[in-house]
Amino acid sequence: SSMSVDLGVRRIIKKKRDLMKYLDKSIQAKTLLRRASKVAVTTMKAKAPVGETGNLERSIKFIPSRKRKSVMIGPSYGKGGGNHANLIEFGFVHPSGKRVEGQPFVLETYDETKGQILANLRTEIKKEFDKAGKSIRGFDI
Repeated sequence: SSMSVDLGVRRIIKKKRDLMKYLDKSIQAKTLLRRASKVAVTTMKAKAPVGETGNLERSIKFIPSRKRKSVMIGPSYGKGGGNHANLIEFGFVHPSGKRVEGQPFVLETYDETKGQILANLRTEIKKEFDKAGKSIRGFDI
């Protein structure tokens, strides 16, 4: 009868809602991005020129962003941070007038790791879907 069809449809819609909630909780975009792009942090730290303080290398990390569903990696600014990273990356003119060439460690890291990050991201997403798939089998639709 149409009554049992309506109940069946309602049940499937509720299950779908539960499933979407599960997937939202399970797949945190930022977490996957962080896992996939750890290689960039390691590479950038290795490429960063080490000065007397070592602050630049120490300041390289994941930079939190509340607004975007993205992950930023690079020198963090602030006390004891990599405030001079742009000067190292792009070069500058010293007060003496001498030009100091840039050492583009950020750009080099990007070029070197972007392929690996994409491959890692594919792997991470596939892992999440496989996990979700196992849970979905428990959803009796």
